Amino acid sequence: MRMVMALALMLLPAGCALSSGGGMRAEMAKGLSENFLGYQPIDPLPAESVMIYDASVNRLQEVFWASLQANKQVARLLPLQTAQVFVSKTDADGTASYLTASVSGKKGTYVVIMDYMKYRVEDVIHQTSGDFIGSAKVGVGLRIKAVVETTEARLNLGSLLAIGVEARRGTVRGGISVDVIGIDSPDVTNLIPLTSEIDQTSIQSALQALASIKTKISDDTTELTPHVMAIRQARQGAAEQIKEQTTVARQRGIALVRANMAKKAYILAAVAPNGVLSKATWDALVDKSDLPDVKKKFLKTWSDYQQVNVWLDNNAAADGMIIAPLYEQLMKSRN
Repeated sequence: MRMVMALALMLLPAGCALSSGGGMRAEMAKGLSENFLGYQPIDPLPAESVMIYDASVNRLQEVFWASLQANKQVARLLPLQTAQVFVSKTDADGTASYLTASVSGKKGTYVVIMDYMKYRVEDVIHQTSGDFIGSAKVGVGLRIKAVVETTEARLNLGSLLAIGVEARRGTVRGGISVDVIGIDSPDVTNLIPLTSEIDQTSIQSALQALASIKTKISDDTTELTPHVMAIRQARQGAAEQIKEQTTVARQRGIALVRANMAKKAYILAAVAPNGVLSKATWDALVDKSDLPDVKKKFLKTWSDYQQVNVWLDNNAAADGMIIAPLYEQLMKSRN
């Protein structure tokens, strides 16, 4: 019971957000809000790879999660942890509205998501435009999801224990599911509870099981497979677009390099119109940019087209921090 209470306290309200109506999975699938700009939990999506900085080559490199054999290698790339409660109300048309508190305003259908995540944040870049459209939490975790219909207003939906009390009173009814996301081992499989009804016994069983599974994350025998677990829009209307990016880290790297390469081509077209670097034009562009003086001095040592081309290619594949201010200066001069 002490472990049950500990996990229940860990999952007390820390934020609000989530889904819409139908079955348990339909609630999740339909519930993405095009207006809400906070993080929204989603059904887990595959994240095949991650972009990490490789000091040996001084650039970002794409690494596939499956190539990281050791549990600790994966865990080290998931430095963040959070425990949150997300609550939404489903309207008759299937629209999800987000609650700023965990107390139901009126009777109706609600989705309550209680998440524990060990994760990293990845930017989501539009594959063709190169625009930043949002962020994703990529990692592993535990999720309890309840879809409940309330018969009274002003009910506490902010914790599973409170929902269990309301179920005993007969003021809520619905179903509960338990998801273990990207955490796998024989021990974990044996710990997953088989439950669907909302009552105090099933809720306590679910909390007990998840508390035990959480302790298995660091075990050497546990296999960690990161997934996209939650997304956040940079602007309204981008939720489904972000969700469609099933390999967030990989597509981020590809799109970022593509955008940087397009900017690089624009720069070279301006300073080397005939394929031969105009040193005076290059130096003038560098001088007018917002780059630090030490960077300017370094860039002005590049003396021929091929050298500039190779260095800008390397920068495009790394972070684009040299390309960006040069490109911006060119855009300013053309306006």
